[in-house]
Amino acid sequence: MTKNSYIVAVIISLLVSLSACTSAPRVETPKPEPKPAKETPLPEHRETTKFQPHPHAYWGLPKGRITREPITHIAFTVGYDSSKRQPLWVAYNVKKDTLDCSQKRSNNFKRDPKVPEEESATDNDYKHSGYDKGHMAAFRSVCRKGQPDAAEESFYYSNICPQKHKLNSGIWSTLEDKERCWAKKYGEVWIVTGPIFSEAPKKLNDRVAIPDGFYKIIVRNDGNEVRVLAFIMKNADDQDGKTILENFLVSVDEVEEKTGLDFLPDLPDEIEERLEKEKPQDMSGWSFLKEQVPLWLKTTFVRHITLY
Repeated sequence: MTKNSYIVAVIISLLVSLSACTSAPRVETPKPEPKPAKETPLPEHRETTKFQPHPHAYWGLPKGRITREPITHIAFTVGYDSSKRQPLWVAYNVKKDTLDCSQKRSNNFKRDPKVPEEESATDNDYKHSGYDKGHMAAFRSVCRKGQPDAAEESFYYSNICPQKHKLNSGIWSTLEDKERCWAKKYGEVWIVTGPIFSEAPKKLNDRVAIPDGFYKIIVRNDGNEVRVLAFIMKNADDQDGKTILENFLVSVDEVEEKTGLDFLPDLPDEIEERLEKEKPQDMSGWSFLKEQVPLWLKTTFVRHITLY
């Protein structure tokens, strides 16, 4: 081998060795472009439904027991029981701005046109029965300015229950007077009232069930507070000498137990539970005198002057 050939061979050998020791250039696999994230559509905007109270029952009509739709009139709504031929409850509001106590009574009792004839009481059922035709929504409480028909509707038999006279004209009438006084003082009150029955009530003329007693629940809104009073009175003649309304105070729970109805259903549950189990010891917060006006004095004067 010549000297030049030797040098060429060495150079080639060195080049091959260098090539073997050098790692091959890295070819990076191009990364796929990230897909855009799938957009989660925002929930469709819905405006909060504004609370719409029932005009005759701010915190809701009673629930339970009735099998037909409530009957609504101008000034009151009725939960009617066709088998008993009278209401299980009547809801109405008394408002200072619309109250008009000047309308004369017609005493024109008649069938509610929204009740079938065979399901309604009649004058003949009450004749010589020993019971008054007792208003649930009180005539004077549903007299409305410029709406004479509102009070006339209170004479529908769908708003009437058999009531002992001394109860109807006595302490029950006192409570009706008081609800109007509270409406004038506080602006508006809401009332639910009705009969309480035994398991097998006696009947007038074998048609109209006779209640054992009556309840009345009165509600008013006081700023952010809800104030409630509940009363139960026996349907008896011995109620006429009892003139202290506090003696008839009960809890709403007690009324629910005796009637099987659910009252104030639109109140938030925690508020409803608290209010309904409370039995007020007195009527403080309702602007009421402890000493009541004797019934004989009330009968003589209360129609003409404001005593409380």
